[in-house]
Amino acid sequence: MFHVMLVLPALLIAAVVIAIVLFGIFVIIASIVGGATTAALVKNKTAKKLMFIGLCIVSFIGMACVAPVVVIYAELSGLALTLAMSGIFVCIGVLAIIGMRLSNGVENNIGKKVLKIVFILVLITAAILAIFVPVVRWLFLMLTA
Repeated sequence: MFHVMLVLPALLIAAVVIAIVLFGIFVIIASIVGGATTAALVKNKTAKKLMFIGLCIVSFIGMACVAPVVVIYAELSGLALTLAMSGIFVCIGVLAIIGMRLSNGVENNIGKKVLKIVFILVLITAAILAIFVPVVRWLFLMLTA
């Protein structure tokens, strides 16, 4: 029973990390395929721009899932991870602002409001996470010092 207690937590942590990394990789691949499909099939310029912005946001979410593993295996410092994650969330916020501006070009009023609400939620989430990552790193450094 003792060996189960030694091995099981490590296996569970490894399974969670592998699942998150695979999710990130598949999200990046899906956004690339979606971008190619959007470029080929969508004719409306506003819809095409909004789709590209949405797919870029999805791609950045995939990068946020893969970035911690890359930083750990490249043996970079925690500051590199903090900067990478903050940069990803700032880029998501900028894309959300651009998406809100472009959603004014949508002719359907309900569609315009839904798009603005979605981009506002993305912007709020990105802002919270961009602030949260450095604060957590600072708290971790204070508690371990």
